[in-house]
Amino acid sequence: DEDEIKAGLERKLAAINARKANWDAQARADFDQQLTKIEESLTHCRALLQENPNDKVHQQMVRNLYQEKRQLLEDVERLKW
Repeated sequence: DEDEIKAGLERKLAAINARKANWDAQARADFDQQLTKIEESLTHCRALLQENPNDKVHQQMVRNLYQEKRQLLEDVERLKW
C-alpha cells in the first residue's frame, strides 16, 4: 500500500520538478521547505513505527503526512507555475 502511494507521489513530484526551473526563487524555496518538513516528519514517524509497528497513532500520522504531501503536490499542479 505504502509503495503505491509513494510511487504516485514520486510521479507527481517528478512532473513538478521538471517545471520548477521556471519558478521564481521564493516560490521554489517555499515549496522545497514545505516538502522537506513533510519528508522529515515521515522519516521520524517511520522510525518510530519500526520500533513499535502496532502504534496506531503513528500509523495514522504517516497516513496524514502522505495526505498532506499529496495535497501540497496537487495544489502546486493546479497553480501551473
